[in-house]
Amino acid sequence: MLRRYWIVVLACAGVACSQQEPASTVPVADETAVATTTVPPAPTETRIERQVRQRREILTTGYFLIQAVVEEPTTERYRAYVGRYFRFAPDGAFAMHEESGGVVYAGTWSYERLGNKQHYLTLDAEDDRFDDRYRFHVSRKDIVFVGTETYGNTGLQMRSTQVLAPPFVSSPR
Repeated sequence: MLRRYWIVVLACAGVACSQQEPASTVPVADETAVATTTVPPAPTETRIERQVRQRREILTTGYFLIQAVVEEPTTERYRAYVGRYFRFAPDGAFAMHEESGGVVYAGTWSYERLGNKQHYLTLDAEDDRFDDRYRFHVSRKDIVFVGTETYGNTGLQMRSTQVLAPPFVSSPR
């Protein structure tokens, strides 16, 4: 009986030992490769960088139809913007188009983020009379441009809507 007892104990001990790996084993190259591929990659852009990228993408997609202008005091220049289209190209060029498609003025644009949630668009027109700087707010497909002190248009607000293909652009079929 004692002999059977020891056979059972040794058999159980042998099974238990065969299921455990020795503590001092060194991982082989294949195990190391598997371990490193399961680590998630570090994020490549911060929240602020993502916001800047998204706003640049919004600005450079389609055209922006100026729907309303509120200005104090009222000037003919900005009142004439209603019904016109801004177009911001990814290469930094911009143009303001009439309803018929003709270019009113053109130049280069730059985007800047200052502080917390302050987004600025600077327009450097070929004709210096049309240089402007706006603080802008994005909501879905609308952008509100607010004048700044840089060019003396602090009493200005323009509401625009994103339009992918205005009437003067032939749509692809």
